[in-house]
Amino acid sequence: MTLRAMMAAALCACAGRVGAAPPHLVFILADDLGWHDTSVFGDQSRETRAATANMTALADDGVRLSHHYVHWHCSPTRRSFVSGRLPLHHGEGLSAIDGDDLDLRWRWVSEMLADEGYVGHWYGKGHTGYKSMQHLPANRGFAGGSVLYLTGAGSYYTLARMNGTEPWYTQETAPHQYSTDLFGSLAVSAVEAHDATKPMFLYLPWQAVHTPYDLPPHCDAAGPSNGVDPKIRTMIKDVDRWVGALTAALKKKGMYDNTLIVFSSDNGGAAPNSMPKSGGGNNYPLRGQKHSNWQGGMRTQTFVSGGYVPARLRGTTNDGTYHVVDWYPTFCKLAGGTNCDDASPVAPLPVDPAHPSKDIYQGEKAWPSVDGRDIWGSITAGAHSAPEYLWLSEQVMIQDGRYKIVVAQQEPGLAAGPVSGWRQADGSWVDGPKIDGAVGCGVAFQHRSHFRPCLFDLSTDEREEHDLSAARPELLQALWKQLNTTQLTRFTSRSPAALLGACNETCAEEYWTAAYRGSFPGPYCGVPGCGH
Repeated sequence: MTLRAMMAAALCACAGRVGAAPPHLVFILADDLGWHDTSVFGDQSRETRAATANMTALADDGVRLSHHYVHWHCSPTRRSFVSGRLPLHHGEGLSAIDGDDLDLRWRWVSEMLADEGYVGHWYGKGHTGYKSMQHLPANRGFAGGSVLYLTGAGSYYTLARMNGTEPWYTQETAPHQYSTDLFGSLAVSAVEAHDATKPMFLYLPWQAVHTPYDLPPHCDAAGPSNGVDPKIRTMIKDVDRWVGALTAALKKKGMYDNTLIVFSSDNGGAAPNSMPKSGGGNNYPLRGQKHSNWQGGMRTQTFVSGGYVPARLRGTTNDGTYHVVDWYPTFCKLAGGTNCDDASPVAPLPVDPAHPSKDIYQGEKAWPSVDGRDIWGSITAGAHSAPEYLWLSEQVMIQDGRYKIVVAQQEPGLAAGPVSGWRQADGSWVDGPKIDGAVGCGVAFQHRSHFRPCLFDLSTDEREEHDLSAARPELLQALWKQLNTTQLTRFTSRSPAALLGACNETCAEEYWTAAYRGSFPGPYCGVPGCGH
């Protein structure tokens, strides 16, 4: 992006907003939604257009972001959104309920917005780690309301849910309401009850369309495949119904014209039981799926909408390169915040490639700042903006939004095995090189003694079929070196004991069992009445 373009973007971002009230912010996150599974970017069949009519209408009235990246699976993306940090700085693994993956010294996006007068709400999936009571959203800026389940997956009807800092119901009184309908109705009710003179922040992370494919009440899997699994279409149709209801509520309340809505997914579409040829999400035309370092796992359908989007941009597509971490500083700037990098009082030490094991954070002295960048100026300028280097995983980096290195697939202990093929528009499967096979690049998984990296030009090869490593060896080596150097900034949470509170697992288990009248997965540090 040239200096002139950057100046224009900044001017566009500020034009007409000087002195205006900060926008209401709505972030909607689908779970395991494939690129082809809605009509926003994908399937244009009559059945899918009908099932995703409301979200497609929002995209049509907003800006599609065609190259928006996340992590290749669930928890890291979710932690990245609330913290503004790449998984490089909080881990690439899934969060256990008792995980301390988000350092308690960090300020969440919700806390930053609360400092600017926002009323925060979280309704939906959690899965970011809840070792202590201080890890719960209710204690991190979501003062307006927070109803969520803490685990990664389970029944859409019977998963135990947390309301603030206590179980939503007891085991006997739980109504077993379908999760999409519960979270959607809570979001709509929150808008209806909101004091519109105050800015609102609504985070709505759906359970849908993660396995198990529990259908909404009184619904059967709808329509033919057309490349979209009928069960997924039925589940996303219920999401779409509530997206429409939420939009209508914002308009009725008079909030819509000053609302920015962001819609995305935590990763690409997934196949049930790692069986890509037997249904599940479709990421056509992209290669791979959830649990893989290919585009199908990391590039997700994303758009911005709402009345806050400038009228001249509505119905356009922005092909800049963005990441879910970018929403933290973007929201911060839109809210009028000044501390948008959440830097530690003590700066980390410089990376030293000659001493890769050096702790640049010096124990608990320092932590990494927010990794994202404010992208609103780029979006409103219609600019093709990309960071020079974008870390996507320990094995993947993109340079200038164009050249992508894939050294290997993920570490085997992190998730189920990846695939290297892709789906076609009709849902049929095309095999790629065998994982851990002797042919192909970027396919090392279990066998990690030798790597054959891939280099792709995403501007001409979005399916990653044509490896340029032999033709561009200097670029390959430079990108690999940059990836390895960046990896030396890796960080894992070091929440001080004073912030965690007293940790007593036995007492905590008794506390949650009494509150829920049954087994309940809750924090075990800082629990009321539980000392050492």
